[in-house]
Amino acid sequence: MEGLKIVGSASRADRSDGVFEQTDAFRRFADTLPIMVWQQGPDGAVIFTNDAWFQATQLPRDASSFEPTAWKRVVHPDDFTRAFDILNEAVRMQSAYALEYRIRPLGGTDDAYRWYYAKAAPQFAKGIFVGWLGSVVDIQETRSREDAERRLREEALRRENEFKALGEAVPQILWSADASGSIDWYNHGWYDYTGQSPEEAAGWGWQAVHHPEDFPLVMSRWPKAIATGEKFDMEFRLKGRDGKFRWFLTRINPYKDEQGRVVRWFGTNTDIHEQRQDAERSKRISQSLQEVFLPERLPQHELLTFDATYEPAASDALVGGDWYDAFTLEDGRVVVSIGDVAGHGLDAAVIAGRLRQTIFAESLDTTDPAAVLRKADRVLRAQTDTIATALVAYIAIESGTIVYASAGHPTPIVARPGQSAAFLRDGSAPLGTGFVEDGLLTETHVYHMSPNTLVLFYTDGITEFDRDIIAGQKRLLRVVDAMMNDDIPVSSRTLFQRVLGEHAPQDDVAILAARWKPAAAAAQPIEAPRIKQWRFHSSHVYSARSSRHELMAFIKAHSEDHEGLFATEIIIGELLANTVEHAPGLVEITIDWTDEAAICSIRDAGPGFEMSGMRLPSSDLSEDGRGLYLIRKLSPQVTIRAAPGFGSELEVVLPVRRARTRH
Repeated sequence: MEGLKIVGSASRADRSDGVFEQTDAFRRFADTLPIMVWQQGPDGAVIFTNDAWFQATQLPRDASSFEPTAWKRVVHPDDFTRAFDILNEAVRMQSAYALEYRIRPLGGTDDAYRWYYAKAAPQFAKGIFVGWLGSVVDIQETRSREDAERRLREEALRRENEFKALGEAVPQILWSADASGSIDWYNHGWYDYTGQSPEEAAGWGWQAVHHPEDFPLVMSRWPKAIATGEKFDMEFRLKGRDGKFRWFLTRINPYKDEQGRVVRWFGTNTDIHEQRQDAERSKRISQSLQEVFLPERLPQHELLTFDATYEPAASDALVGGDWYDAFTLEDGRVVVSIGDVAGHGLDAAVIAGRLRQTIFAESLDTTDPAAVLRKADRVLRAQTDTIATALVAYIAIESGTIVYASAGHPTPIVARPGQSAAFLRDGSAPLGTGFVEDGLLTETHVYHMSPNTLVLFYTDGITEFDRDIIAGQKRLLRVVDAMMNDDIPVSSRTLFQRVLGEHAPQDDVAILAARWKPAAAAAQPIEAPRIKQWRFHSSHVYSARSSRHELMAFIKAHSEDHEGLFATEIIIGELLANTVEHAPGLVEITIDWTDEAAICSIRDAGPGFEMSGMRLPSSDLSEDGRGLYLIRKLSPQVTIRAAPGFGSELEVVLPVRRARTRH
């Protein structure tokens, strides 16, 4: 690794290189920035690093920190050679360079490593190459869930002229706005990427280059930040001058006066398109694996019913390691397993699948759930150094007895109408820690279910969505209590929605609910016909998706027509897709099951559906209104009309019949 010489000191005022001639003011200013900034001469020698570099690396502030490979002491060993080669090539070609690597403070432990994105641009004076100006941005937030609240703060940019001078030099999009959020300055990076002119981009002109799928959420969150003076942090797509969209990470910080009033906004847009594509690819693969690993159907019995939900994390990088399973043994007992593999992505999903299959196979040969977990622990430690939590339970249906063991997994909840929900007994150490086989996991627990008892198995994504585990557990207990006295059957999907509310899950969530009931409850007449209503805002795509799950859960719970459920699910999906795409504002959905057939009415704030005469497509080959065409073909009857106070109302008779008895 010869050729690159990284020498110098934290401040070399004796050196003058073209655009770096007046560096004292720049360097004093750079030392106030929360991002790392450095300068290199044409020979690759580092002539300046700002204070943020020393704070992040904890390297000594002397010449020893600028030896050619001094930074090897803080860079991850797996990244050093690659980074060194990139730097050497940039020196040879006098070209821009960018790289990702992990850095930890000097003397820190392995878990202190964080991912950074370094980018440097060559500088020229009168056509002569004079070196590089570079910056380093912390991208840990896009690589893992650790330290997700870290912000790229720009409020240290106290003087507008200095901010702009630096902004024109660094290889990143920077901008500033007044207190109302109207942007009055971009650096050249914005114009180079978007192709907009300063006149087109001024004020709120940036809206023209936002992806239409991301724009509603941007316009929901950015005005809120302006009103509250809060920081803004979001990933969205921007259209380039070539017409193609790329993902950017945008961070915006307010600059406030002594009274705490926002006087300026400073923002950065960092291109993360490649990282985002990698994360989305990992998410798709992980979700596909989850669909393969999760059971296609759950056991159902006259005395015992199961209901389950799996919901992946909202963040692209966080999909992976949760699973649940339930299957019936030859002797009639039901085995339940649920678990959570540490980490996310493809690796975690694969390990989750292996553990589920190990538990399934071992449960066929033993009646001891603790022994099953000990076997799973041996398999896990033989293949990886990953840690996982897991719970295995054997349920004897006729006697209502549950025998279970837990390896560090969240404690199941048991509830009955009229009684407070409570946690069952805890287990011991997680799988993969080395303590399971040593004998700590030797205890099994027994619980006897009485009629109308609900036992809830779950992973910690349902209790940690707002980072407060204790509050999450209390909220889960309250929701279970309320649902046990509700007028509809307990649903894992409804429980999920009620616990998280408007929050998107920050981690995978798996819920498996088992409810035992006496034989007399196996076939009860359905109560009075039901009418149920949902509301959500069409700009909130996550709420629309959750509403779809709730709608179908309600319909399935009261329908005996399994053939019609598939067509019904297509109809519901098309109805919701139309509102999200075409109807801004409040959406109201009603299921009226007064008669044998269910009638679904959906109202929106318009323009929504076909407004020209409110007609369905006349041709089977028409591309316009294709969703309405499917609805018309699958439904016995469809009616579209103007809705007083709304945009339009669509009434659809669903192709399912109401059950005579509840199973």
